[in-house]
Amino acid sequence: MTESYDIFPKPQATKLTVFSAYSQYQRAAMAGYFVLTGCTVSRSSASAVAVASGTYSNGGIVKTYAGGSLTSISAAASDKQKVALIYIDSTDDTLKIEYGSEQTPSNANNFLENTLPLPPNLGDEDWVILALVRITEDGITDTSFGDPVYATGSVANIRYSGTMAVDGTTITNTNGSISISAPLLLNTILTARGDILYRGSGDSARLAKGEANTILAMGADDPAWTAITEQTVLGRLTGGSTKALSVTELSTLTLSAPLAENTAIILDAALSADGKYSGIVETGTAGATISFGSIVYQAVGTDRWELAKADATATSIHRLGVCVQASTNGNATTVLLYGKVRADAIFPTFTKYAPVFISNATAGYATTTVPTSGVHRAIGYAISDNELDFRPDIRWKTVGSSTGTGSEQTIAHLLGANPTMVSIVPTQTGMETLLVRADSTNIYVTATAKTYTWSAEL
Repeated sequence: MTESYDIFPKPQATKLTVFSAYSQYQRAAMAGYFVLTGCTVSRSSASAVAVASGTYSNGGIVKTYAGGSLTSISAAASDKQKVALIYIDSTDDTLKIEYGSEQTPSNANNFLENTLPLPPNLGDEDWVILALVRITEDGITDTSFGDPVYATGSVANIRYSGTMAVDGTTITNTNGSISISAPLLLNTILTARGDILYRGSGDSARLAKGEANTILAMGADDPAWTAITEQTVLGRLTGGSTKALSVTELSTLTLSAPLAENTAIILDAALSADGKYSGIVETGTAGATISFGSIVYQAVGTDRWELAKADATATSIHRLGVCVQASTNGNATTVLLYGKVRADAIFPTFTKYAPVFISNATAGYATTTVPTSGVHRAIGYAISDNELDFRPDIRWKTVGSSTGTGSEQTIAHLLGANPTMVSIVPTQTGMETLLVRADSTNIYVTATAKTYTWSAEL
């Protein structure tokens, strides 16, 4: 239709070619491509037209056209005319022109009343038809047509009615099917930033955003937020559901299979500072005031960790560890059973890579000086002057020194059982050992009046 469709020249049924072109234009509008407001085409010159701003339907979605023009429109040949179609191509929303046939007109003084020249056919149904333009050998003439006028300046604006057009944000039109747009539906249900949409028992439902340190997990029917507290790992054991695992469950999960071949338990190659450690630990209870780095033993009577000292078997031959959590009597502590530890205050004078022993001089200390009395028990190697590779030896022996008298001497060996080996080593020349025997308490040495060292071990 033209803007005044009642005066639009109506082709007769016998003029099927012209009628077909006009029907194509209307078919595009019915497919959802048509002008809504503005977009009026007008003659600018003999070779140009201008198009005003406006709105149009692009497949049922309202779009805005900012306005534009077409220039360099060529004139027809002498005594010929042609009809040009001005349209918006909805594939790229640009203004374009399509020419019909260039022919001798049925009536040189008419426009749309003519059956010749033929108007252009519709190239695609997604063209938004704006106007038909009459072009003569003089180009676009400043001529009006119709009574009342349907074309001014040889331009006939066309307004075919189409299906409903929507803005595409609240309502959508898909092939003529009208529905509420997804954004509107979401904004109706979701009320706060971070909300999640899910399908409930019947309709869509809202899950409010989770708090900090929560994760989304699936319940029996609906999703829900699960809080993850500190020191918590989420997992699933055989036959169970996904949940926050307890320490026991996590141990089951991680230790239920053997360590893979060529997979190592790696200790820290170089401890970064005083008070650092790397290795296998055990929690327990302190039986005295113990500091980080103290060498400790587990007392038989109380199971508490106390300061080790090599001057007596009771404080040196049992289970050993290194305190890595300073504590006091009756309070919790953590003890390194195997690994590396750096304690600048307690390990200040180690000889690098030398064996390390329990000190028999200061409780809780270690030394790289080989003991000459008390209990001789190695507990590892010095990595540096203040770093210990702790790996306590389960074997130990008692040591001491004495001077022979020519008569039998009784020396307490502190083993608590008959030794399997007793050694007497002279430290002066000329000494003769006449007799050595032992029982569960003592060793008995008969030697000449020279100095010697002794050792006994189980």
